[in-house]
Amino acid sequence: MLAEEYFLLTLPKKGQYSMGNYRLAMGLVAAGLSDLCFHEVITLENKKLVIMQDLPEELQALNPLYTAIKNLKKASVKKLTEYYASTLSNKRLHVLESAIGKSLVEKRLIEQDTKDRYSVNSVQRKQVIQMIRQEIDSQDISNETMVLLSLLEASKQLKQYFSKVEMVEMKQLIKELRKQPERQVWAQMIKEIDTTIIIISSISVY
Repeated sequence: MLAEEYFLLTLPKKGQYSMGNYRLAMGLVAAGLSDLCFHEVITLENKKLVIMQDLPEELQALNPLYTAIKNLKKASVKKLTEYYASTLSNKRLHVLESAIGKSLVEKRLIEQDTKDRYSVNSVQRKQVIQMIRQEIDSQDISNETMVLLSLLEASKQLKQYFSKVEMVEMKQLIKELRKQPERQVWAQMIKEIDTTIIIISSISVY
């Protein structure tokens, strides 16, 4: 699941996400939203989020996000990000974080302490990065990996895993992938998310 991979790669050292790092936090929301789109639970139509089916069992970790979309009137990417950014606390974000974190703990991919802070083993992170590198080397990059790379770029996390030279190549690769006709649906979704994050960050809604 894309949201789980994003979680493994970007979880802050303190063990929790915070709206204090808005781009990083909203990347988690965007990753979950992408999963819902990839599994055709929701679709993006004229910038509106439309629910297509009930949440399947394998995506139950995204139930907080699915419920938020379901309860929003005329749900859109902008309204969804505003929903998570409009509270001074991190409560809404932590509900989603806890659900995804619980799923990862049950899979024994991360650990959780008594204060609900998480820790990720470096081995798990290396495995995700290795998967990304393999797809790039084989020139067979999935839409999921394209979105994951885009979110890592938007949240300024590429530098943790790639050299400066690789980052330049990665950014160019992302740009080229977004131009491919068969990826336009996902490219549009990424653009919508990026634009919303930039706007809300600039006016400091949180």
